[in-house]
Amino acid sequence: MRIKYSQSSLSGLGKKDRERLSLLIKNTKGSISVRDATTILEYDRKEVAKFLSRLAKKGWLSRVKRGLFVQGPLWSETPDIPLFSTFI
Repeated sequence: MRIKYSQSSLSGLGKKDRERLSLLIKNTKGSISVRDATTILEYDRKEVAKFLSRLAKKGWLSRVKRGLFVQGPLWSETPDIPLFSTFI
């Protein structure tokens, strides 16, 4: 199954993307790896990596390193908010 994306720029998520993000947040503890997301969403690894990257570009996730993301601040109006944890 392929994940379809909208052409909107910053922020907004469609219903399916909100459901996928919610599922990831509920089933992970703090960080979301491509490997974990692939298992949780049951999609192809390449598609999941693109999906997580798109969420990071929209500000819903923050990229920690290649293949690893954390949830971004939900109150943010832009994706340019620094992470709060000193351990990341």
